[in-house]
Amino acid sequence: MKQHLKIKGLILGLLLAATTIPISSTSAQTSTSCSSYIRGMFEGFPGDKYGVGNWFNVKATRITARGYGGFSSFAMAENYSTREGISTTAAGNKEGFTIKKTSTGASVIQGKFQDVFPGRKDGKSDLTTLNVHRDGRVQIVLNAWGNNTVNLSNLVCYRGHQGSTFVLTGNARTASHGFDAWTFVITPNWLI
Repeated sequence: MKQHLKIKGLILGLLLAATTIPISSTSAQTSTSCSSYIRGMFEGFPGDKYGVGNWFNVKATRITARGYGGFSSFAMAENYSTREGISTTAAGNKEGFTIKKTSTGASVIQGKFQDVFPGRKDGKSDLTTLNVHRDGRVQIVLNAWGNNTVNLSNLVCYRGHQGSTFVLTGNARTASHGFDAWTFVITPNWLI
């Protein structure tokens, strides 16, 4: 019995060590300026034969540090709802939401989404808008909270598997609401 416990402890120790050793920086994805990716959303991505996307699919998460703890949320389509404890998105084949230009010559690509909080017992979510501006600004508009606009800072992008899919990260800090870290995966419509 003692031998069995020693082996079990050794295995658990090895698993714990393997999962806590940091990944070598040589295998980590390198970040790049977001300006070329955002410009590509408006003008087309270099090397892509399809050019400018008409709309983009976005998947998003947020981690918030507030007070003595924090919470997380994720984005779903604007018509996301919870019915009898089951999450649904009517007329949505995929998770996430879409953003698009408001007109042909627009300088902003935008779309509304529901910010969903898994820990919320009431099942409510907050209507929110993502704005990506041609000049490189990325904003979150809190429609459910009086349309307050939050400018994301420290924008960093990572190239996805296809050159035009990318991951965009940004932060927001407010005195009353703590620190938010947002992550978006943005994919042009012709890759979906």
